[in-house]
Amino acid sequence: MPATSHINMLRHIKGDDAARREVLRAISKTRGHKLKAAKELGIGKTAFYRLIEELGLADQIDKLCEERGFQVGAGRDRGQVDEDTAEAIREGRQKQLGQTG
Repeated sequence: MPATSHINMLRHIKGDDAARREVLRAISKTRGHKLKAAKELGIGKTAFYRLIEELGLADQIDKLCEERGFQVGAGRDRGQVDEDTAEAIREGRQKQLGQTG
């Protein structure tokens, strides 16, 4: 028998409202980072996005993140970095190649 995630057990036992609260709690705790929120709930990224869709939470999550000032977007979950980090990476590569900036 496959393992059942915490969120799916909660949804089965207490219903979708309890699951919605748990998803929003995870989003809040991870400051809008959906991959981390999925891990917090014990499910994979694909299952998390499916759950958001099934529970109708996409707009509510966007509103929550906007209200709390969480920096989210398409690039965030894909490993996008800020400009300072990108510059540090470029400098590190130049040093490795023996180049000067």
